[in-house]
Amino acid sequence: MPDFEVDIIRAILLELGERPPGMRWAATPVGGYTEDQTLNGVKAAMEENLIVGMLSPSGKVAMVYRMTTKGADFLEAARHLGNWNRAKELVRSKGKPMTLASVTVAVAELQAVEGSRSR
Repeated sequence: MPDFEVDIIRAILLELGERPPGMRWAATPVGGYTEDQTLNGVKAAMEENLIVGMLSPSGKVAMVYRMTTKGADFLEAARHLGNWNRAKELVRSKGKPMTLASVTVAVAELQAVEGSRSR
């Protein structure tokens, strides 16, 4: 998964996280991404079970119903941009593939280090 794809998914989850619970979202462009990029991000987020939604028969329109628990956990780990960027760099430095799982683990590792420093 390319960097930009995990970034789009993060932007989508940030958008959903700002909405009241139960409010549906017609997947409009987010975070400076195009409509097609956002739609592809929605599809990827659905495939990763981060959100629940529906695609139109043409595949050109998406309606997002809600974020899953997995999506909420991912968003909590990825909310802060500094942690997010450092986590992606950590994944690259370890030579691991850029996946949602690898970035989420890296964010958690960074949070654990920061937590131990603040004690």
